[in-house]
Amino acid sequence: MLKLVIQISTVVFAVVMGVSVFSHSTLGQTLAQPVTPQMQQDENAKKQAFNDGNGLLKLGRYAEALAAYEKALQLDSTWAKADYGRGLALKGLRRHPDAIQAYQNAIRHDPTFGEAYFALGKIHSELEQFDEAISAYRKAAAHQPDSYKAFYELGLAYDKKNLHREAAAAFRRARRLDSKSFWAAYMLATTLNRLEDQDAALAVVDSALALKENLHLLLSLQAQIYNAQNQPQQALEAAQAALKTRAGYAHAAYEAGRALKTLTRYNEATAYFLEAAKDRAWKKNVDYELEELKQLRQK
Repeated sequence: MLKLVIQISTVVFAVVMGVSVFSHSTLGQTLAQPVTPQMQQDENAKKQAFNDGNGLLKLGRYAEALAAYEKALQLDSTWAKADYGRGLALKGLRRHPDAIQAYQNAIRHDPTFGEAYFALGKIHSELEQFDEAISAYRKAAAHQPDSYKAFYELGLAYDKKNLHREAAAAFRRARRLDSKSFWAAYMLATTLNRLEDQDAALAVVDSALALKENLHLLLSLQAQIYNAQNQPQQALEAAQAALKTRAGYAHAAYEAGRALKTLTRYNEATAYFLEAAKDRAWKKNVDYELEELKQLRQK
């Protein structure tokens, strides 16, 4: 009771004297602290520097943004959001080690700062440091359980480590958070196919086709799955449908060639394989298939 009386008396005195009062919420703090003109000036300058940094960051003026965030931090060295902004500016300047340190500072000042964990994960992913990325994304997801991007990027990092079951779980969560996300559906279907759960993969592809987005990718994946199930006619139809939406798409042409090879339509298969080989990324696969066709013709 005595503490409450003292606090109320202090605030009343401050109001009577025309002095502003901080609304501190620090646990155990019982006395309001009057704000001096210098403190108010520093607070305004800090906020102005931070807002300047945000504006400059949006314009891609990273060096100027960095200077603005550092000015804010000179006035408040524990401001997590300013450290986070500083990290974004440093990343824009491609000063990756310094950006990582800035994000870690932000997290040290605010251990619940989900965006800082996510940004830390992104920079580790770009540096192909996937173990560190996974750790950061998991913390981002823990603090932001409704964050689609945290679970999607976590899935990608798991995928890079060939942890396909973990990747599938992350992509499923991302898809539940955003049912209209093409990429979550595509990556989930791709991962399920790698796990040899083709029926589940096909179900995801079928539902994603309703999105009417990047149909050449989905139909090519569908053809690949049908080929894996030894259903060459369905694979051929899916591949040809993909080529109608994106003429010359290498993956679709390759899967059409595989289907036709199984159907013993070797000349047509060769034509599709040669089409796929126009994309250098598929040349090694095509060379293998053409060699197999050569041997099959000799039998």
